[in-house]
Amino acid sequence: MKSATQIQPVTGSVKVTGTADTDVVFTDIESGETYAIGYITSGTGGTIKLERGKWYRVEGVGELTVRPVNVRIE
Repeated sequence: MKSATQIQPVTGSVKVTGTADTDVVFTDIESGETYAIGYITSGTGGTIKLERGKWYRVEGVGELTVRPVNVRIE
């Protein structure tokens, strides 16, 4: 995902997988609050609960796959 990409959870949680070992941080674009999924490794992932209807910026190393989400690219 590109850094200008924002995601919005479709359900109350999202699953993240990636191509590199990394911490994954979600930032609420309205409040600036951050939520960390912790350390994921290539081939494995993690799940985090996020509020539906809010937009988040996702940061991490490598190519991240986040689902199920709506995506907004600016």
